[in-house]
Amino acid sequence: MDYEIDRKQGIELAKSLGATRTAAAIRQGGFRDIFDAALAELGMDKLIAHIVQGPPVWSHMALLNIAAMPQRSPSAQQRHPAVR
Repeated sequence: MDYEIDRKQGIELAKSLGATRTAAAIRQGGFRDIFDAALAELGMDKLIAHIVQGPPVWSHMALLNIAAMPQRSPSAQQRHPAVR
């Protein structure tokens, strides 16, 4: 696992999706900041669809950090009940 390579891949992906706030968070922040930005810009479904295609550490950290977020929309909870 090489965090610099993971960050570069994440920035490229975020830019390709038009998620500029997420790209900035990847450059400067921790996983929580990254997932907060990605949820706001992409929504849960699109975020999960792209995370699972990346390095395994992305999925692992998403599970740890998204589950810790205090607020969820009712529709996101219905589609992803394990992520609250």
